[in-house]
Amino acid sequence: MSKYIDYLKFVEPYKESIRANAGLIAKEHGVEIEFMRKSGVRKRIHYFKKKIEQRDSHPGIVHIISVLETCNTFNP
Repeated sequence: MSKYIDYLKFVEPYKESIRANAGLIAKEHGVEIEFMRKSGVRKRIHYFKKKIEQRDSHPGIVHIISVLETCNTFNP
């Protein structure tokens, strides 16, 4: 068995735990989790400004995004 496959088995429970926790937080605060395929921080900032305008500017969670980020530091 390769070390790459071992790594994937190692991180799987953490990934699921983080995902489940984000789901609970979203439910508690009445917000949705949205998977964003677009890259670019500027686009995200503009997107969240619109979300804040829609809900008013009171404190709290605005929106939760799920993004797959690329990482060039890991090479199986």
